[in-house]
Amino acid sequence: MDLALTMQKIAEEINGKFLEYSFENIIITVPVDRTRYQNVTGYLIQRPQGTILEFMSRVCEINDYIDPGRCWN
Repeated sequence: MDLALTMQKIAEEINGKFLEYSFENIIITVPVDRTRYQNVTGYLIQRPQGTILEFMSRVCEINDYIDPGRCWN
């Protein structure tokens, strides 16, 4: 599976933004509403059983700056 291509297609379908941070780490930023966005990060993790695709998501309010204390996993 091509993680970058898959995540890029998903970002395009949902009007999000795509960032290929590294080969193993892809980030999609998705607008949730006028004052919030959601980042979804896909990680490729090598394990003895094979390669695992793990997703992490966080929702934050948008202000003049991002306050990590007002973000939720």
